[in-house]
Amino acid sequence: MLIWRDRNFEVHRNWAYTVVLWTILFSAWFLIGFFKMGRWPSGGSTAGLTAGVIAGLIMVFEMFLWPRKTIFRAWRIGRTKYWLKAHIWLGILSLPLAMLHGGFHFGLKASPLAGILSWLTLFVVVSGLAGLYIQNLIPRIMLESLPGETIVNQIPEVLESYLREADQMIRETCGLAETDQQRQENGPDISISSSIKTTGAISGRMVHLHTTYPYIQGCDDLLDFWRNEIEPFLKPGKMKPTGLGNSRGSEFLFQSISDRLPVASKPVVERLSLICNQRRQFDRQERLHFWLHSWLVGHVALSVTLMVALFLHVVLAIEFP
Repeated sequence: MLIWRDRNFEVHRNWAYTVVLWTILFSAWFLIGFFKMGRWPSGGSTAGLTAGVIAGLIMVFEMFLWPRKTIFRAWRIGRTKYWLKAHIWLGILSLPLAMLHGGFHFGLKASPLAGILSWLTLFVVVSGLAGLYIQNLIPRIMLESLPGETIVNQIPEVLESYLREADQMIRETCGLAETDQQRQENGPDISISSSIKTTGAISGRMVHLHTTYPYIQGCDDLLDFWRNEIEPFLKPGKMKPTGLGNSRGSEFLFQSISDRLPVASKPVVERLSLICNQRRQFDRQERLHFWLHSWLVGHVALSVTLMVALFLHVVLAIEFP
């Protein structure tokens, strides 16, 4: 779906045709050997050994993507996009070659190592394709459905700022602020303040815009709603998928509380609703971010295990031909 969508196939066409061609050629080579000998060519036959060596070399090449992107990144050995395309398509090609070499052996009783190699190769390729799908799908979902997306590591800090804003809003609206408790105004004022913020070795002054809300009588229900529902909901941590954690449930709760409050408190209720919606977006962003990156841990672990098994397979094949 990702490769054939829009004009993506133009970029991958040559690689796709090459993989299909080599798969057909090696399959035909093995089928000819099968019809000649009456049995499937073994891994030590000319066809089997050739397929196995090429598949093994491809697997070694696949493992070089990580040092290319980290250790040797400054060397600029080819452009990363070419490495990625080679990594994808050669990885796909290694699967049929390895299966042909091993005679599609997945049993663990007769030859445990051969069976393990077959399963590991299958899992590595499938996990890589799943990761390719995830890395193309999730960013698009985040772009379309998370307009308030921010840096994941800074979500707790942003939530804390929203919590402070909402707390000050409630204190002013419900008459709990230390100053200007009894002001009666038609709308909110905006004040400006600044502070010094340091992130790592970078330090700078940040400007904060603060909306000052007027005191409104008859907001006891809003204060209770804040203490019992909103304040616990805005605190960093795992969000419950009920109440304010559900968009429909949140809409119902805010509509219910809005109906019981004075009309003048509508801007406050709307702002609190927007903050809670942002909290839900952050929670979804964290979950999507987890899936966006966690697949790579499994893929790398399977790949390393495959390389260890491949090394043992080569050593044993040389020692006991």
